[in-house]
Amino acid sequence: MRGRDMGRHGRLRAGLAALLPVVAVGMWAVAPTETPEAIRMDGWKPWETRLKLDDPYDMRGYPGVKCRYAASALWCSGSGMVAGRLDPRTGALLWRYETSAREPRLVGITATEAFFLEDHGQGGKSRWEVRAFDARSGRRVAGYGLPGTPESCVVRVVRVVRVVRKAGGTALACQERGGRIVRRDALTGEEKWSAEGEWNLVLRPPFVPEPTPQQAFDGVVVERRRSGGTAGGREVGKLDDEDGHVVWRAALPRQLAFSGLADDCVYLTPWPESRPDELVRLDPSTGRTTSAAALEERERTLGVTDGVLCTRLENPTNYNEGLVRAYDTARGKRLWQTGYIESSGLSGPTDPGQYRVATRQHVSRGRDMARGERPAQLVHYEVDEPVNVQERALQERGASEEGSTLRS
Repeated sequence: MRGRDMGRHGRLRAGLAALLPVVAVGMWAVAPTETPEAIRMDGWKPWETRLKLDDPYDMRGYPGVKCRYAASALWCSGSGMVAGRLDPRTGALLWRYETSAREPRLVGITATEAFFLEDHGQGGKSRWEVRAFDARSGRRVAGYGLPGTPESCVVRVVRVVRVVRKAGGTALACQERGGRIVRRDALTGEEKWSAEGEWNLVLRPPFVPEPTPQQAFDGVVVERRRSGGTAGGREVGKLDDEDGHVVWRAALPRQLAFSGLADDCVYLTPWPESRPDELVRLDPSTGRTTSAAALEERERTLGVTDGVLCTRLENPTNYNEGLVRAYDTARGKRLWQTGYIESSGLSGPTDPGQYRVATRQHVSRGRDMARGERPAQLVHYEVDEPVNVQERALQERGASEEGSTLRS
């Protein structure tokens, strides 16, 4: 009897061993295709909304609507709409901004304002303006002209510095054509200082919420090529918010590119990105580098915040599928991983402690970065075919979901 059981167990082990390669291959077929499901929470219900747009598709045929969660709201932009704020609980379009200006850009979102950079010039002449709107109501709260030609701008919340009592505020840093960086008060346009063109402004995506006190901005992050041509390498630095002097600068090791600044450290990733390597943490005060997390081939960083690194690992046979992973940067330990579909809709950390994933079904979900648990948000947006969008807009004319439209 015992010999018969041993034989049965042996055959079972052999069968399991034969299945292991199939299971390993099947991981990509099952894990990344996780089906979106509703989050059962009081006061939160799945919803969808259709945005009235001139053309909901871009020139490449992809949906032209881009939505991100920031500062407790869902912000969307697309053809004919520079930006719109949606209620994440109901999907109602609270307000949207349209303008006839050339090259309108959403350059920053805080908990209280949304900032736009626009060219109001005519003919071959440019006339750049910054306009700020109340994030909740859409009411215009500020506007001023910018001299020169700003090629890139970023808005950040200024940290209230401890020990020395001074007010915080909102900073606008712009890099003009020719390289000069100008730091202004974002609401008044008053210039505080400028730095001539040896540094390049490091930008963060416009869909970045107001930082927590630990993440708050207290300087302008910049990078530049060191002297010595291409052999000189690059370095990253921080300019003081008060007067623009260089607080610190650190040389970047060869074949490592600047990936982000968090936890008072610089984070670097290998270049080229296709090379398997690790996320490197650089202490700017000492220049010492340490390993933050080991990365696999085809694994890309999404961002670092609150001591947690988010990455995406693409499916080698389908770039639209893969895994999202989170690592503890202090210990290099993987915290969790989950599957996703449609990598183009994937964003890194936005609100503190969360990241969001958009699937082919247009369901945008959040997870607690440290534990992988789903927080109390579920947003669902959908864009129909162009003709259906127009028909539905006619049927729903006057409905509250249309919201108010702001025009410059």
